[in-house]
Amino acid sequence: MSILINKHIFISEMYNFKQDFRNRKEMENIKIFISYRETERDYREGFEGLLQNPNSELRGIPISSRNDVRAKGEQAVKNYIKEKIIESDLMICLIGNDSHNSTYVDYEMDVATSKQIPIIGVRIPNTSGGGPNLFIKRELLLLDWNTSNIAQEIEDIFEE
Repeated sequence: MSILINKHIFISEMYNFKQDFRNRKEMENIKIFISYRETERDYREGFEGLLQNPNSELRGIPISSRNDVRAKGEQAVKNYIKEKIIESDLMICLIGNDSHNSTYVDYEMDVATSKQIPIIGVRIPNTSGGGPNLFIKRELLLLDWNTSNIAQEIEDIFEE
C-alpha cells in the first residue's frame, strides 16, 4: 500500500512539474512592454535582465521603446510608443519616486487601457512615490519588486 501511495505522490509531483514547465514555456512567449520614467532606466534594464535570465522564474519577451525618435517630435515619439504597446500582451509599469509626474507613463497607460492590455505596477525598490494618475483611478495592482509574486500574477492573468 505504501508503495502505491508513494507512486501516486510521485506521479502527482511529475504532473505539477510538467504543468509548471508548460506554464514557464508559455510565459517565455509573453510580450511585455515596460513603462518607466526615463530617470529610472537602470531599473527597466534590470527588469529586462530578469525576463531574459534562464534561471529566473519571471520570463517574457521585453518590448521596449529603444529607438530614439525624439528628434522627430513628440507625435513621432507617441506613435512609436503606441506601436510597441500594441505589439505587447502585458504592460509592466515601474513605479518609482517620480512616476506620477511622467506624461509618457500616463500616455503609455492610456494606450494600454484603450487596447485592453493588462497592466501590473511594480514598485521600484527603496522608493515611495505615488503612482501615475490612471494607475490610481483604476486601482491597479501594485506589487513589490519580487520575481515570484510578479511571475504568479502574470500566470494568473493569462490563465483566465
